Amino acid sequence: MTEKEKKILTMLKLMKTNESIKNQVLSLTHSLDSVFTVDKDSNITDDLKDKFLEGYLDLWDFDGLMELLSPTYDKCFSETEIDEMIELFSTPVYQRFVEMQPEILGDFANIMGTWMANRMPVAEEYVNKFVEEVMDKEDWQKDSEEE
Repeated sequence: MTEKEKKILTMLKLMKTNESIKNQVLSLTHSLDSVFTVDKDSNITDDLKDKFLEGYLDLWDFDGLMELLSPTYDKCFSETEIDEMIELFSTPVYQRFVEMQPEILGDFANIMGTWMANRMPVAEEYVNKFVEEVMDKEDWQKDSEEE
């Protein structure tokens, strides 16, 4: 592994790329929660569920994925740029930014959903009006061609 590739892996670690992808995999596996419902009548314990998830996550080889992502950064950025990003991503404010991303993205998704729902009637009205005008124009053009 080259020095630049090692730096890229450091940068990905600072960006918490590994944890982000791991969380995405976990969110896709929430269907497994029903299999591991813990209640007083169940043989399933929290410890057993944790043991399963640990083994399950190990199957994904997230570190291997980071190595697969490395060439993309290698071709897009110089080693100097990687060094600068490592410096930036090492700052407390960036680490806080990464830490807050799930909350920010959750809020963003809620805001976008509401915003789009509020704008859709206006957008639909615009589309319908535009189509009506084009249809009227085409009918008019057909009428004038017949004359």
